[in-house]
Amino acid sequence: MAIQTVPYPFADRIVAARPAERKHPDEEDALMFRESTVRSLAKTASWRLTASVATAAIVWLLTRRWSLALTVGGFEAVVKTLLYYAHERVWDRWTLGREVDRPRRS
Repeated sequence: MAIQTVPYPFADRIVAARPAERKHPDEEDALMFRESTVRSLAKTASWRLTASVATAAIVWLLTRRWSLALTVGGFEAVVKTLLYYAHERVWDRWTLGREVDRPRRS
């Protein structure tokens, strides 16, 4: 397998952190994961913080009014946090595109 160099900072660390080989899903140590509620909540919070700061920044750039920017950003954060969490939990239960990998027992 040829490795191409990438002219970005820290690219060598990303390549080095990647597993050298992917194991076949039928191997005994294959694992199945399901998103926990705590993980969904953590993902929700991290994304909402990022998106709400971006929304508030855009509103401030357009209006130059901090009060409006923070109000819109805060309202958007609450509403979209609830929508994202519900969306995440629905997708965790939906089986579209999921395949079950069962390890072979010798």
